[in-house]
Amino acid sequence: MEVRQREHDEHLKKIREQQAAQEAAKEVRKKEFDIRLREQRKVQAERDERQGKLHRQREEEWERNMAAQQEEVKKRQMEARNGGDVGHAPPRRVSPPTGGGGG
Repeated sequence: MEVRQREHDEHLKKIREQQAAQEAAKEVRKKEFDIRLREQRKVQAERDERQGKLHRQREEEWERNMAAQQEEVKKRQMEARNGGDVGHAPPRRVSPPTGGGGG
């Protein structure tokens, strides 16, 4: 009877050791996962920041281009009002002259 009890106790001890080892391995995997997740989030945050800067640069460039176009339009309007050109060809006519011809 005593031998059986000892074998049973050893068996339970082995099971507890295995469970403890599995639990420890699970904790290690969880910590590794958390570390990888933190690293991925950091990389993603850096990437988002770069994308944001690039986006802002594109917006600023677009705004500069729009301002330059508006200045060009104002300049052409002034030229058209004054009837002269300031070193450029006169503004092109948008539509052909209307009049007779076909018939």
